[in-house]
Amino acid sequence: MTFVFIHAVHMAAQRVKHKHRQSSPPRRKPDARPDTRSEARLDTRPQAVPAKRRAALPPLVSHPQARARQLAAWVLEQVLFEQQALLNLWPRIDPETRERALVRSIVFASLRELEPLRALLQSRLSKPLGDDKRAQEARLLTALAELFFLSQSPQAMVVTSAVDAAPTPLKGLVNAVLRRALDAEADSRAILEKTPRLPDWLRKRWQEAYGAKTLSDILAALHGSAPLDLTFVTPVDETSAAQAPLAPWSQRFTETRNPLEIPAFRSGQAFVQDLAASLPVAMLPSLNGKRVLDLCAAPGGKTVQLLSAGAEVVALDRSAPRLAHLRDNLARMQFTTEVIEADALEYSDALGFDLVVLDAPCSATGTIRRHPDLPYVRKRERLLQFLPLQQRLLAKAFSLVRPGGQLLYAVCSLEVEEGERQIETFLSQTRDAKRARPLAPPPPGLEMTRTRAGFLRTLPSMRRSEGGMDGFFAAVLEKRQRDV
Repeated sequence: MTFVFIHAVHMAAQRVKHKHRQSSPPRRKPDARPDTRSEARLDTRPQAVPAKRRAALPPLVSHPQARARQLAAWVLEQVLFEQQALLNLWPRIDPETRERALVRSIVFASLRELEPLRALLQSRLSKPLGDDKRAQEARLLTALAELFFLSQSPQAMVVTSAVDAAPTPLKGLVNAVLRRALDAEADSRAILEKTPRLPDWLRKRWQEAYGAKTLSDILAALHGSAPLDLTFVTPVDETSAAQAPLAPWSQRFTETRNPLEIPAFRSGQAFVQDLAASLPVAMLPSLNGKRVLDLCAAPGGKTVQLLSAGAEVVALDRSAPRLAHLRDNLARMQFTTEVIEADALEYSDALGFDLVVLDAPCSATGTIRRHPDLPYVRKRERLLQFLPLQQRLLAKAFSLVRPGGQLLYAVCSLEVEEGERQIETFLSQTRDAKRARPLAPPPPGLEMTRTRAGFLRTLPSMRRSEGGMDGFFAAVLEKRQRDV
């Protein structure tokens, strides 16, 4: 890997200005064993919604299966009624518990199918729920989710375990509702099938943006779990690949969700990144020897892409814990680069950059397959809360671009306000900004991701027969050369 180093005087001045500037660990020898203890996932993930208060775990029963169903109901209750993100809740469950996988499966199925499940529950109640409505609804929804969307246990066992997990006053209600749903199973499945997924307000937004047919395809794609994609630092060897690569650099693995089981990941030759998240950097022309600033860089997926393309990268983020994660990932991939802990809005650099990459904070609605709690913890009134920050970050990032240089703006969002409209507004208000042309052509099979305006737009429904992809938007802007 070839790196271009900045003049020592300039670097010294920058170190004085940015007290938290640090370098990542030195590049390790090629035969060193990579550190696989750190979190594997490198692709952009939504920020956890700050916890309002920590609700106590309920008193747990002793039977393992019943305890798992009890915990699943508690997690769902916290998501739906306290707007607690799953990222905040998972650490509350003992990671050594054998039932953790069952808890996750039930919770994910409940959230992915929440609207159909609520319709089914309403049809099977003979009277309104009692005083402890929240806990009762969560218990019934998780039990129905397991009955109709998971096949890990026989139905009779699920009913028995759900009743065992319920407190004594609720045992009769749980048993009655589940028995009614199963006694009319065909009718129950018809209700589930005809009820649209996701809240009405979010479906209406997407229908207005993409049309009824595309909305239907997106909802179908959100039904299943997201597959495991790896991005390789060198082109995928098609002769040894289990299935055809998604792109020259991207490979999908359907037999496992644990990257540690994949030799290329363990050896530092690949990292976890959804196909859609890998496409923005692939839009760019040659990066070899270019000076690049990766704003909001943690946890490091795009940083690794930029480094593997031969760029000289400065990786900046304001979060110390996320930067520690980035350094771990760089070490595992055997890369080293300059890492800065700083607020992007306060950062400055006298030399400027050939390219600034801004993977901006956003609603993250493009990642609902991976984070099905998002529509319920990020309510309608808070969905577009990042728009003002995106505008400020865009202006700041563009100010750091050299004349003739480029800005890559990306969000893992399906909301056009955060994508297409945000960029169109910026272009209309910034005289020296224009769309960058030409861009690298999309690889075969991904032509649909390029819009007429030259932007990148991916949808969960694209290549659905192969497992789909996350929703993403990206645009490359160029700073006009100054008049001589």
